[in-house]
Amino acid sequence: MNYFLSHSPTPPLLHSSTPPKMLLPARLRLGKFLTAVSGYLLPTGAVLLLLFLWPKSQAVDSEQHLLYISNLRQIQELDARINQHVLQTRLELLPYYDPIVNELAELERNELLRVASLNPEFLTPQRP
Repeated sequence: MNYFLSHSPTPPLLHSSTPPKMLLPARLRLGKFLTAVSGYLLPTGAVLLLLFLWPKSQAVDSEQHLLYISNLRQIQELDARINQHVLQTRLELLPYYDPIVNELAELERNELLRVASLNPEFLTPQRP
């Protein structure tokens, strides 16, 4: 529509059905911007977060961890048996100390306490 031919007192921009981008409210423009940007930022942020956390999940050597857990379980088992024998001796159900001495010797022979006292790499704090 030509402005000069319409003889309208107002410019044709105000008569159009869709307002120009400059006249859109700031909130609507911000919403469209955030919608467009979030389509890129959300997946990019998720990928960066996974890349950051991946090395931290690989910090524990599974073989070393299983060996450490196995040693701790053996120590707990021997400790429970020693406690049982001490209690039996105290209640005079076990007339001699040989099982206690044998369990303590097994504990020292297997060097479980020495191995368990050494902290594995995944338990020691890493300093940068």
